[in-house]
Amino acid sequence: MLLLLLLGLVGAPPRGDVAALNQEAMHRYQTEDWCGALYYAEGMLALAETEKVLLNAARAASNGGDLARALVLYERVSQFAPTFKADDVKKEVAEVRERIAHGEPGTSCPVPPATCGNALIEAAEACDDGNVVDDASCLATCVLPAPIAAVAIPPPDGENTVPLVLGVGGAVVGGLGAVLGIVGVLPALSYLGGVPQQATLSRRYQDATSAQARTNAGVDIVQQHAALEESARDWNQQGQWLLWTGIAAVGVGAAGGVAGVVLSHNSEEPDSQPPGRGAP
Repeated sequence: MLLLLLLGLVGAPPRGDVAALNQEAMHRYQTEDWCGALYYAEGMLALAETEKVLLNAARAASNGGDLARALVLYERVSQFAPTFKADDVKKEVAEVRERIAHGEPGTSCPVPPATCGNALIEAAEACDDGNVVDDASCLATCVLPAPIAAVAIPPPDGENTVPLVLGVGGAVVGGLGAVLGIVGVLPALSYLGGVPQQATLSRRYQDATSAQARTNAGVDIVQQHAALEESARDWNQQGQWLLWTGIAAVGVGAAGGVAGVVLSHNSEEPDSQPPGRGAP
């Protein structure tokens, strides 16, 4: 309750650690800057109340002419520590009341100007890191630095990547299809190339003039026939499938490539705006 009353009278007390606040308060006491001493004492009271700080604050308020606040602080001393210098407190309270009774108006202590660089956040200061050097947390004028704007990385343009994906994908699929088609047609080419050789071997067998020559020609005919049968079997089992799969893949790749070219061409054309109201 006391703290809320004090805040209502003088505004927010300074913020910082007790050691820095006490140093400032003692300096103001020594120079008889009573309102300044009261200001920093109230900063210590905002952190933790002690009877000594309460009494020093009451005396500073009394010496500074802020009689109403002095009475509040003296009463708080009596409530907080009834036996702490009880005789002195009663005597000083009586003196303040007598001054008020004799018509002394009293004044409200103003908030002293801030001292940037003392590690205490005072008055209108937004920060105070104990120096007068600009850094990332506090500027030399005890003002927070402006936040660094985040650099937005634009997402990739989908309209520009689609043609590229279609074109590259079409080329890859088409190339794969061509390879499959070539592999598939090899057994058929091997079979077609072996048929004339089979006819040649048959003529050689018929024209043979010796038993050995006829035997050799017969062996070659059997081997060539086995090779033709293997080529035909490969063609029937996998060659045709590979060929037609390759042809289909080439078709898909070509379609993808054409679509990529068309989309790329359309995306490069400037948008046309018909003249009318609002047109530049």
